[in-house]
Amino acid sequence: MNTKLKLFFILTLSIISSACTTTVSLNRDVVHQEKIQAVNLNKLNENVSIELSGSTNGNSIGTAAGSVGGAAGGFLGSLLGSAIDAGIDSSRKKAFNSIKESTHVMSANMVLQNALAHNLEGNAFSDDVVINSEFDTSIKKPYLIPVLTPSVVMAPNYSQINIFLSTSITQKSIKNIEKQNQYQRVYTSEQVLGSDGSTGSKQSNKQYWIDNPVVLREKIVDGLYDVSKQFSDDFNAAFSE
Repeated sequence: MNTKLKLFFILTLSIISSACTTTVSLNRDVVHQEKIQAVNLNKLNENVSIELSGSTNGNSIGTAAGSVGGAAGGFLGSLLGSAIDAGIDSSRKKAFNSIKESTHVMSANMVLQNALAHNLEGNAFSDDVVINSEFDTSIKKPYLIPVLTPSVVMAPNYSQINIFLSTSITQKSIKNIEKQNQYQRVYTSEQVLGSDGSTGSKQSNKQYWIDNPVVLREKIVDGLYDVSKQFSDDFNAAFSE
């Protein structure tokens, strides 16, 4: 599974129920008529992180062990796989620290908030839309409050930064009775290493980011503005799907 698909799966798994069999459309007619007055923006814990191994490497070893040794082998293989994943992730994080430290002079959360403030205009949004996670939701209409969750992740071979912005919004039924009918989307931006988009070996890619910290920060900013505009364009689209 390639990097983009793995990240997309990880991000969307938490917001899409396995029971869903159809894609819910956004009722843009209601949104455009009543306007979005608030956006619940979840904060990033760090400006950029490195993609972790998850269950892709260790579980393959665990599966192999299970096929040889039965249930006991499967259990031991699973433990072995988890230990391998933990070791890979620890090594990955340690190697990534020298790059991540160069982003400490910026705040990706502030950049994203500014990007949204710049882009949230048009048919779907009120002129004084509130963008944070601390407003009083009791005085707002839940079906007009999108919940946004960002993610900024470096590929394990350092070839690109993948920026994701997931949205989830409760929609009311045709009879104007609120229900848990969620419209969900994930907006993505791939910021590839280098001005010409070329990449090399893992080590040379890593060295590029170390030697060009300003470019690293610019890529993060560009990606956050990109997904913010995608979110705005989606909600501002003229007609319901």
